[in-house]
Amino acid sequence: MTLWKTRLVRRRTAVGIVRHLAGLPHRVGRAAALRDLDAWLRLQFLGVASRSGLARALVGKPGTAREVAGSAGLSEVELVESLLRLGVALGEVRERNGRFSAKGRRLEAIASGDADDVAGLVEELIVYDGPIDQRLKAHLEGAPRSNYLDGVGNVIARASRLAEHVVGPFLAAVAEHCAPATVLDVGCGTGVNLRWIAAASPNAHLTGVDVDADALHEAERNVHDWSLAGRCRLEVADVTDLPDNLRRRYDLVVLAQNIYYWPPEDRAGVMRLLRQLSSGHVVVVTAVPGRLPIVRHLDLALRVTEHSWRLPTRDELRSDAMAAGFRDIRLHTVAPGTDTVALLAS
Repeated sequence: MTLWKTRLVRRRTAVGIVRHLAGLPHRVGRAAALRDLDAWLRLQFLGVASRSGLARALVGKPGTAREVAGSAGLSEVELVESLLRLGVALGEVRERNGRFSAKGRRLEAIASGDADDVAGLVEELIVYDGPIDQRLKAHLEGAPRSNYLDGVGNVIARASRLAEHVVGPFLAAVAEHCAPATVLDVGCGTGVNLRWIAAASPNAHLTGVDVDADALHEAERNVHDWSLAGRCRLEVADVTDLPDNLRRRYDLVVLAQNIYYWPPEDRAGVMRLLRQLSSGHVVVVTAVPGRLPIVRHLDLALRVTEHSWRLPTRDELRSDAMAAGFRDIRLHTVAPGTDTVALLAS
């Protein structure tokens, strides 16, 4: 084919594509969905890079795909290289002369170890939300809840630390106000709430309980790193069946981001237990259904996960606290623009 004919074919192809696209129905919606695809692929890539160790392997001296794979402890070099080139296409990975290194700010933050909450979030999208999305049609058709939390408790706990940035300062302000000598954190997860309370109440003795042994193991490492081991006691325990050595009165009892692990009909009873354990103040912090998409997504995921139930409403929190025997009850939005509320009762 001559050069002029090649150019003519290209021009006619371009014109044909434009005319075809212009005639498509919902072309604006189609374009918007395609733009969103990159964001979805980016989060998927970041989740895999974080979970596989690839993110940390890309920090520092650039390396070949084989070197990066070896640093991450991965054996399938060709597959690693394919994943790295996806990272390059997304702008998260830099490639020069066949050597790869971290480039994007998101990947660098995850790889640094200083943004483990974000690392937990992108990993959660894969190990928790991904399976839910895959089976959501079945749930919509009547399939029962599934045990999506099995083996991913540590990831969920790490992702939940995103709430720390608003919940932590709130709990610190509460602790500074009431100056507790003893604190019980029910469902303490990785221990981040204890850290904020400890900083605000330097003389307080802290107790954290959680039913998830993996999350509590992470908390043990954290309290050691935070120099709180001498002030903090951690035990695998359920608040509805506490061992005798923990059944006492505490000046401050905290239940943060976990009231939805009890069915709605049992929540008043849980608050009654908290009241019995408290000699002072009880604080229940939770997301409530509101306007934020991430909270609505959480509510949806909880509804199809075994041993989890829907988010409570503000009115339900107040009614449950009254049924538990509390009389001095206050509800606060933890921070403007969030769907996170705190119930304070004494």
